[in-house]
Amino acid sequence: MKYGFFDDASMEYVIERPDTPLPWINYLGTNGFFRLISNTGGGYCFYKDAKLLRITRYRYNNVPYDNNGHYFYIKEGDSVWNPSWQPVKTPLDFYQCRHGLGYSRFTGEKNGLEAQVLCFVPTEDPCQIQKVTLTNRSSEKKNFQLFSYVEWCLWNADDDSRNFQRNLSTGEVEIEGSAIYHKTEYRERRNHYAFYSVNAPVSHFDTSRDAFLGVYQGPEAPKAVLAGALTDSVASGWYPIAAHQLDLCLEPGERKTFIFVLGYAENPQEEKWEATNVVNKAKARKLLEKYGDEKTVDQAFEELCRYWKELLSNFQAASSDDKVNRMVNIWNQYQCMVTFNMSRSASYYESGIGRGMGFRDSCQDLLGFLHLIPERARDRIIDIASTQFPDGSAYHQYQPLTKKGNSDIGSGFNDDPLWLIAAVNAYIRETGDLSILEEQVPFDNDMSTAVPLMEHLKRSFDFIAAHKGPHGLPLIGRADWNDCLNLGEISSYPPGYKENGGIFCHNNPWVSISEAIVGRGERAFEVYQKICPAFLEEISEVHRTEPYVYSQMVAGKDAPNFGEAKNSWLTGTAAWTFVNISQYILGIQPTLQGLKIDPCIPGDFGDFTVTRKYRGVTYHIQVSNPDHVEKGVASMTVDGTAVKGNLIPFSKEKDQVEVKVIMG
Repeated sequence: MKYGFFDDASMEYVIERPDTPLPWINYLGTNGFFRLISNTGGGYCFYKDAKLLRITRYRYNNVPYDNNGHYFYIKEGDSVWNPSWQPVKTPLDFYQCRHGLGYSRFTGEKNGLEAQVLCFVPTEDPCQIQKVTLTNRSSEKKNFQLFSYVEWCLWNADDDSRNFQRNLSTGEVEIEGSAIYHKTEYRERRNHYAFYSVNAPVSHFDTSRDAFLGVYQGPEAPKAVLAGALTDSVASGWYPIAAHQLDLCLEPGERKTFIFVLGYAENPQEEKWEATNVVNKAKARKLLEKYGDEKTVDQAFEELCRYWKELLSNFQAASSDDKVNRMVNIWNQYQCMVTFNMSRSASYYESGIGRGMGFRDSCQDLLGFLHLIPERARDRIIDIASTQFPDGSAYHQYQPLTKKGNSDIGSGFNDDPLWLIAAVNAYIRETGDLSILEEQVPFDNDMSTAVPLMEHLKRSFDFIAAHKGPHGLPLIGRADWNDCLNLGEISSYPPGYKENGGIFCHNNPWVSISEAIVGRGERAFEVYQKICPAFLEEISEVHRTEPYVYSQMVAGKDAPNFGEAKNSWLTGTAAWTFVNISQYILGIQPTLQGLKIDPCIPGDFGDFTVTRKYRGVTYHIQVSNPDHVEKGVASMTVDGTAVKGNLIPFSKEKDQVEVKVIMG
């Protein structure tokens, strides 16, 4: 059963009914400000660190309920509905959610009134933009009200979830025109604040959750919306929110657009205040002015689309299989970017509090990201290595802002140091940049201990070599790559789940890669297909997670729900699967000397082409398989000249190179 379809031309997944088996989410943001957004408008946002700089609140244990987000309500007479369906769940005459690359677009229609909501984060600014377009498609005048709603978090999400004795007495806001400023704990502890505004005068507002929702009500039936009038409440302690009310009228065929901006700002200590206890709002005002008109917003959205189109142009394949094409060219690379940004910190299965940036995880994520933005990959390698300890061991996970490990996870995972070697090796093969080995990198972020990165790699290896058992095998410490190798840990899961007989998707590309190395293309591709989301779209009611991204695990045959996936998005499966399909099945492999072409495909896979940007040169590679073999290169020409073997020696003489490969 399908709940939508792939729109390959628009690079979108289109969801046509809101009641998906689980929330199907997207990530907005490229570097700094991020928003998780579900197909019904749920989710939250944060700046850089989902634990320490949370901006809006998330309800934990929320899958599949997904009942807190950034919502719009429309009230026309006695009818109240959401363009995204949730949280009121009023049946809509039309619903559609289009998840694109860095944006999501909702269309809801009820009784001839259409609402389109485009949500995205600009490439340069720390804010989310919501472009709301309302159209009267009926033959009668429409009088109605539009309400916005977000619930602020108290900045440190861990503290927010448990320190109620303090937090319920700290909430503060300021209101300036249509802008609502959240300044909780800005007095002493913080220099940052958040804001939510609309580019039009509002009839009323609310900043108290109790005033908006009602003391014993929730977002599915907000008291103030049902009454048709917000109360102009000013939060003092308790739970601050931001809600706007616009009273609107549309003639038949008329359309109006409003721009809502939710943003983050941070002031230097000496510039915190513009008057006594009045936040310095200069940075916020600048953003609100910038995005105050539709033209600027449209330009920012076009820039975001260009950004992604350019990034994905670094690797584009064209084969006879549409499912392979859409995963390779769009969704697998997109997920690799998300895992690079998020590591294992923030998803609908990761709270954003406990795990942060994984040492092992982030090193693996780099493998599928390197070709997109090598400079950011270099920075991440230095960032990861800087958290290593002098003996070569490392934090298993650390917070992005503090660079310190989480006390509930700590260190002692003995495989962690080796992944740094793998990441640096992959980076050098991609870029040819050997200078990174001489980069001065500290231990545990103490610059007085800085040594060349090469010394970090040596200590990584030496740590493993120094920790061996009586039979010469490396000791796992708290855990190896398989976190459940410790005795008794596997059986903590019921049969068929996770490492206890579940289908742990991370392993799948390793098996497929192995099959490709030994030349079994049919088997390599069969294994690849088994977990590839696009090949599972038809059984979405069984698989349940998003049909456009990989999940960490699938319930095994011993589980009651065989075939049900969990933990989508933030998984090493994404990077390893892209390595598998791009480097081993399609066979475009970066090496120290240049690109090696070594495809391993089913005999009936057909011819294919790959456009690959590599070290500033664009390679246009055509692969023909006239004899329907599974592996082997019979001949190869580079710009019309035959070369021996299957290695294209790297040269900067040309910026465009034509490569023709005949398998045999």
